[in-house]
Amino acid sequence: MPFSHGVRRCVGQRFAEQEMRLCIIKIIQNFRVEYDGPEVGTIMRLSFIPDKPLNFKFIPRRKDEYQRLQGSTTENEQNESIPIIKDLKK
Repeated sequence: MPFSHGVRRCVGQRFAEQEMRLCIIKIIQNFRVEYDGPEVGTIMRLSFIPDKPLNFKFIPRRKDEYQRLQGSTTENEQNESIPIIKDLKK
């Protein structure tokens, strides 16, 4: 176990795990990740490991893809969904 466990575990474990999560989130937000290699088998050790190197392609996302992942809408959609005060007086 890289961080150990129990009373004497690494004090930076939670911080390091949070940093890993943020890094993965940023990669997914900014890139489409595709596997780019042959079929991979596994080798049994303490846990399963791939029998050959894994190759991935990181393809930059377009701006509209990024906005969709963020839940953002276009300016027109935002304007349509915001009630205007003069419309409420009718």
